[in-house]
Amino acid sequence: MVHGGAIGWGSWTRCLQFRPELDGVVDHLHVASTASGLALHVAPNVNLHNGEVLHVSVSGFPPGKAFLSECASVADVSGEGCGAQLAAQPFVEIENGSGTQSFTAADQAATMPLTPRPSVSCTNQCVLVATSGVPASGTQHIQTATLTFVS
Repeated sequence: MVHGGAIGWGSWTRCLQFRPELDGVVDHLHVASTASGLALHVAPNVNLHNGEVLHVSVSGFPPGKAFLSECASVADVSGEGCGAQLAAQPFVEIENGSGTQSFTAADQAATMPLTPRPSVSCTNQCVLVATSGVPASGTQHIQTATLTFVS
């Protein structure tokens, strides 16, 4: 179990957050943008099966949409998410800084944006990405949460 830490990478920071009240139940892995106060909560996020419906809650995003996609790893995350173009991805409507939506988990994920088909099996874990997209200017808002599948 990871008990906290951060790894800097350009303007992004990968933060592992340990929450004692959830020890052994949920791991949260966030990719935090330069914007503060972003949060992505997914339930359930462990012992998942292909096609399982997840409850997704986001907060701290600007008004509009937070697009949802699954990436094979945190290293694959971008402002465009992974898989289909943003316009084809499910999304959360953001009102008053937060929103909720269901998301159907898949045991395969893409490794980059703009790829029509998932290409990597999530044998251990993949990541759910919430992104506000790639603005022409300003701050990208990206948050991730780990998804761990049953082997």
